[in-house]
Amino acid sequence: MENLTCEKTARVTTREQNIISHEKAYVRVEPGVLWAYIHDNGERVGIAFLGPARFAVDAIAETDEGAIGESVTGALGGVQLYFGESNLDKVSRPAETSDTNTSGYEDIRALIDDLNSVLEECCRESQIDKVHLDDPDKEYMLIGRDTNQERIILALSRDGGLILTHDKRVYVVKKDNIVSLSDEGVIVADKHGERVVLRSDGIDSLRILERIEPIVTHSIGSVMRGLGALKSIRSMKYGAGRLAGAADNVDDFDWKDE
Repeated sequence: MENLTCEKTARVTTREQNIISHEKAYVRVEPGVLWAYIHDNGERVGIAFLGPARFAVDAIAETDEGAIGESVTGALGGVQLYFGESNLDKVSRPAETSDTNTSGYEDIRALIDDLNSVLEECCRESQIDKVHLDDPDKEYMLIGRDTNQERIILALSRDGGLILTHDKRVYVVKKDNIVSLSDEGVIVADKHGERVVLRSDGIDSLRILERIEPIVTHSIGSVMRGLGALKSIRSMKYGAGRLAGAADNVDDFDWKDE
């Protein structure tokens, strides 16, 4: 955590703005969101924010047999951490004590202390030690919670892939492949629309069973490679690794750049 910290100055949004605008997702803040830049050794790498915001994700793969997956939408609650290029400055002004009072903070310092506390907790849980963006305008990651206090982690790569963990579900989408995990089981589908569903009571289809591990490895590995240095956030690897039951350790996968 010693490298990651929030700026001591805070801002507040004055109108609606997308933090993330991606072909598969958006994260949108409304007026009144308090935020501060996150620094890594003096370099701005993202923002911590608090206030009304919502998200939508198309965890969908387009296959020869049509779309597979689902859209996920919701509202964010509490402090959120975003890593990537930020455009909030153009729709914000310096925050005042009256702004922080509205959100339950005595002053700017109390707000920044809370943002740093959440950042420190996230770094500890996710084992983040450094964030360097190779392509900051095309790589995004959001770590936070929705209004039901369900953890959400959304990672979007420069080549259109995504990983989403939310409400006990994990989705890995890479163009025409999708791997998803939920209480109902594991679903793996390829570009031809063939799929296998693994449940506790059995397997629905055996047609692509022998190709499960290559699809999982390719989908997860390629998305993480597309994320560049953001893949250092190991909670993404552990969450995604739950999808690969055939592997004893998620580190067996190739997470390195090619």
